[in-house]
Amino acid sequence: MTDEGGRYTLPLPEDVQGAIMFHHPRFAGPLVRFAVDGRALEPTTLDPAGSIVGAVAVAGPGRPVAGARVLAGTLEFGNTTAFGRREAATDDRGRFEVGGLFPGVYDLVLIDGPAEHRSITAVALEGVRVRVGEDTKVDLRAVEGRGCGGR
Repeated sequence: MTDEGGRYTLPLPEDVQGAIMFHHPRFAGPLVRFAVDGRALEPTTLDPAGSIVGAVAVAGPGRPVAGARVLAGTLEFGNTTAFGRREAATDDRGRFEVGGLFPGVYDLVLIDGPAEHRSITAVALEGVRVRVGEDTKVDLRAVEGRGCGGR
C-alpha cells in the first residue's frame, strides 16, 4: 500500500529481480521491472482508468455465481508498457469489478466457476468499450457445460 505521498517500501531479499503491477480501480500504470541493487525505483505515474462491472448468473433462473473468475483482455495495445489483462472474482451476489483498465476495447471471458460450478461456461463478450472514470456495465449469463475432446 502506498502512503499519503504515494510512496511505498517493498522489502526483498538480495539479488532478486521482478516486476510490480499496480492495482487500483480508477488508475492504471505500466508493468515496472526491477532488480534489487540498492537503488530506489524511478517515480511511476499512474493514468486515469475505467472499469468493467457486472455480474455472473446462471441463465434462466438467474442464480448468481459466487467465486467465478472473469478476465478482461485488451484488443488495443497502444500502450505497450501496460499489462493488457486483468481478472476479478465474483462476490457472494455474483458481482465483479475489473478495474484499473486503460481506455480501449476489451473482451470479457468467464475463466472458470467455483468448485461447485466447475462445469459452467458463458459466451465471451467482445468489444466492451472502457472509458476513463466510467464503469462499463455488462453481465455474463452462465450455462452448464460439459467436457469435450478431440484430435
